Amino acid sequence: MGNGDGTFRSPTKFPSHGRISTALLSGDFNNDGKLDLAVLHIEEAASIAVLLGNGDGTFNAPIVTSIPRRAHTISIASGDFNEDGRLDLVAAGYGSDKLLVLLGNGDGTFSGPTLWKGGLGMDSIAVADFNGDGHSDIVVANEVFPASRISVLLGNGDGTFQSRVSFGVKGLSPQQVIVDDFNRDGKPDIATVNINGSSVSVLLNITPFSAIKPPVSQR
Repeated sequence: MGNGDGTFRSPTKFPSHGRISTALLSGDFNNDGKLDLAVLHIEEAASIAVLLGNGDGTFNAPIVTSIPRRAHTISIASGDFNEDGRLDLVAAGYGSDKLLVLLGNGDGTFSGPTLWKGGLGMDSIAVADFNGDGHSDIVVANEVFPASRISVLLGNGDGTFQSRVSFGVKGLSPQQVIVDDFNRDGKPDIATVNINGSSVSVLLNITPFSAIKPPVSQR
């Protein structure tokens, strides 16, 4: 817990159910106005564990949702993909070309998942409305040499997505992707850090639409 001056109190440990944890995400997964935690586990019984927050820096015992084990599933992000007012999750892994989309039930559990092609070598995910239609879209970094790219899946607003569209990053092996408005035109842009190129790539959004809400979430 922060002291407000750049220093922090001693850490408090909470069990997260699994042994091999690869990603962590905060969000209000039961709509009580308090931040919760979602933890991705990739051991043989792969799962996402949600620790509901009490609003005082403490968390309840994990609520576990099993997911299909995908090789090296290492990244998660959240967004309201079916627009029911409940946070949903998307997970991706380097050793698979399938994204796992899990729709939230509003109580810390999730239904699904459904599988969507996100391209090979997915290392990182972010969520934003890239085309200005009010629906949450997904972008993933595809760390595949030499054709290093990002893939964007436009959301339909009902929990489904259109086929991915890929864009080159002019860098080698993008490992992480973030979303923000880098040129202040109200549209979400994309940046990647390229592990084999010692570089950062910035892709400005040139979709013709007016300013919209900021990015939903990212890892």
